[in-house]
Amino acid sequence: MLNDEAPDALGASRLVRRLLANALRFRLAPISDTSRLKSLRHDADLLPEVRKKVSFLLEGFHRDSHLTYDIQGLRDEGADILVRLNSPTGAARFICLQVKSHIELKDHNVVNKLQLQYSASEDEYKPVTFFIILAADMADKIRQKVVRSVQSSFKKKVNVVVVEPQYTATFLNLRSSQMDAILTDAFRVGDPVLAEAQAQLSGMYIREIAMALVITTHLAVTGAWPKIADLRGNDWLSRVLSTHRTGKDLGFDPYSGFNTNEPDVNVMLRDISPVTNRYFADNALTGLLEVTEEFELEDDGTLRLAINENQALYCLAFEAVVRYDLDGEALINYLLDLLFPETESRR
Repeated sequence: MLNDEAPDALGASRLVRRLLANALRFRLAPISDTSRLKSLRHDADLLPEVRKKVSFLLEGFHRDSHLTYDIQGLRDEGADILVRLNSPTGAARFICLQVKSHIELKDHNVVNKLQLQYSASEDEYKPVTFFIILAADMADKIRQKVVRSVQSSFKKKVNVVVVEPQYTATFLNLRSSQMDAILTDAFRVGDPVLAEAQAQLSGMYIREIAMALVITTHLAVTGAWPKIADLRGNDWLSRVLSTHRTGKDLGFDPYSGFNTNEPDVNVMLRDISPVTNRYFADNALTGLLEVTEEFELEDDGTLRLAINENQALYCLAFEAVVRYDLDGEALINYLLDLLFPETESRR
């Protein structure tokens, strides 16, 4: 496991290492999801995609720190990808990423090769953090044994992070909104603002959460509270209301058993109908406004969330607009990933 408490003259580099570790080990995918890794080739598929995502994360980090970086592709000092982190004082730290494909993980000889590559990186770039990214179909019994051997070989190396294929499968599929959320989380370890925003939504039901996100993001983007017409015209909200409804004819009972005590709010608000049933959506919105106490409806049709009770949620939304230039559904997806990160239980 990565030791973030080790002495480090370049303090920001510890954040970068944690950022990459969190992204690379974001969520353990089901074994079935690793089947597609079998066809991915080291040079043609894996390296370009890993480099692309690492670059995205580092560029986002660079915007919010004085740390600069450069990425190189190397094959002779033990690294497929080398990240050099430079501080304003001239100090440098290195992160090496070594990727192994399904084909390369065919036998235990790869363990010896990885040990040699790690030693070469240590000699050349010490101090170094060494990520071993394994991409194999874990339904294959031989690959399972090789992966376990790699884990065992490096388990006592505090500066080595082994990324198992089930994590690799998730990493290669990370959405940009998820990576933005991972970036924000790297700066917000133990952050009371994030915790408060999560607490504010913890008592809401699934459709109330959807409405709260639409109202908040509308305010963050436009600077004005939305009108009822804005909510009726919001395609994402209409699709949510069309999807999460009861079997009743009018379908506008807002309390249909879906609330934040369910383990997969993020999944429920993404796995929605691609089209809107306008009848159900409009009736669901009308019914929700009649019974919920979360929203304030003005005489002119303006809809508000109580400012004093939702300051943290507003803060996160405004920050995303400024920091990442997000709007619309992309902003909603970012907040979903930040507030309700998918967990290993949602497989």
